[in-house]
Amino acid sequence: MLWESIFICTIGGFFAILVAGWGLELTNTLFDNAFAVDQQKPFWWVLSLDSHAISALAMTVVVMILITGLIPAWRALTGDFNAILRDGTRGAMGKKAAQASKALVVSEILLSCVVLVIATILLFTSYSAANADYGVDTENRITARLELPILAYPWAGRDATEEEQRKAGFKRSDFYYQLKEKMEALPNVEGVAFMSAFPGTGEGTSFFEIEGRAAQVYNENPYSNNEGVSRDSWHVVGMSIIDGRSFDYRDSEPGVQSIIINESIARDFFPEGDAVGKRVRRASARSTGDWNTIIGVVSDTFHGSAMRSSSASYNSYHVFDVFAPSRTNIAVHYTGRQALAEKALRESIIAIDPRVAAFHVQTYDELIYQPMMLVTAVSKIFLLCGVVAVFLAASGIYAVASNGVTQRTQEIGVRRALGATDSMIMRLFMKQAAIQLIVGLAFGLGLSLWIIDSMTDTMVMNELSYYVGFIAMPTLIIAMVLFATFIPTRRVVLMEPSNALHHD
Repeated sequence: MLWESIFICTIGGFFAILVAGWGLELTNTLFDNAFAVDQQKPFWWVLSLDSHAISALAMTVVVMILITGLIPAWRALTGDFNAILRDGTRGAMGKKAAQASKALVVSEILLSCVVLVIATILLFTSYSAANADYGVDTENRITARLELPILAYPWAGRDATEEEQRKAGFKRSDFYYQLKEKMEALPNVEGVAFMSAFPGTGEGTSFFEIEGRAAQVYNENPYSNNEGVSRDSWHVVGMSIIDGRSFDYRDSEPGVQSIIINESIARDFFPEGDAVGKRVRRASARSTGDWNTIIGVVSDTFHGSAMRSSSASYNSYHVFDVFAPSRTNIAVHYTGRQALAEKALRESIIAIDPRVAAFHVQTYDELIYQPMMLVTAVSKIFLLCGVVAVFLAASGIYAVASNGVTQRTQEIGVRRALGATDSMIMRLFMKQAAIQLIVGLAFGLGLSLWIIDSMTDTMVMNELSYYVGFIAMPTLIIAMVLFATFIPTRRVVLMEPSNALHHD
């Protein structure tokens, strides 16, 4: 018994090293890909197998040898044989052994259920979020983060006059519009847009008050995501003006406060179609902002990831001409090759001001997918663990069921000799398997639901993923358990009663 356990556990430990090394290689590749754009991966994020890991594996192998080999051998040599004979006679499973087998099957069902349900829900959610409709066109679009040097483009201090602040703001916006004009003159560039956060990214909302309809408490007002945007930007990302007009030079005049809202705000809070011309202002616990006149309604987009509970479908936009930020995002709609568009962007920036830096140059699809890379990777790891768990559970359940049926072969023979039909015996064993299924799945689904409910505080789960996780995965486990029980039972049932009675 010891040699068998030593051989099996040692071989298992060897394969564990291979699988762990492969997993670490994939994890390091994931880290490199996750930080491929910003190149800000911490230098210590490199995983490897060290002496501590090898020692832990060796200790695990030794412990498994003791559990699976030494303890059973010791019990076999030192047990009370009279008690053993009373508890488990020839051809029947002992009570304690039967209870242990049932508990093992239930625990395998429970753990397989939890791992598979969570894995499938996370994987489906991350996949659907990456492929969600954010209301924009991402094909043939690259994005980047621009940063203006603070010394060359300083901000006016708090004590500065309005004129000084406007002058500083226009200096920053002049650079953006020069870059826009220069790039749009190129034959392979269809358009250039600037936005503080493009749809699919950015998140967070603030409350706004509609003139004449203010709530008693500020947080009972509606809320929306607010972004700064350059003039003539909508078409670059596939958005369009539905009502009113877009931003132009008039919105940069002194004292003018203009705002554009999206279609959802106009539909839900101005159902008469009279949003244009109305005024809104930001509301908070401390103060309220200046009144902004709605000049247009733009098509709907979704800001933030579809997985984030703080993301918003209500959006409003301000032109950033006067108070252009030092950091903003640029989107370039190009034709031809992506590499040429990236080259055009860098060369145009250098031609205007080489001190300006462009970071995180990537496709629009990559921009949306970037925040979900880690969640997707974790989901795939969970799914891999779930597949392994199902395989182990299936083999374990089959082994336990087969062993249990084999040890009850004589009992089956006696039942058949007394007139029990094959279907009656099959129903007996399948009923026992069904009871184990019900117990294991009940606890497994309950634990899975509790874990997923805890995760929904920070994530929005895809509705379809619930059907896959809580229906498809339990169905798979049910089929697996019933199949693992049916095969050995059917094999014994087909035996001749005389052979079953003499089975040892």
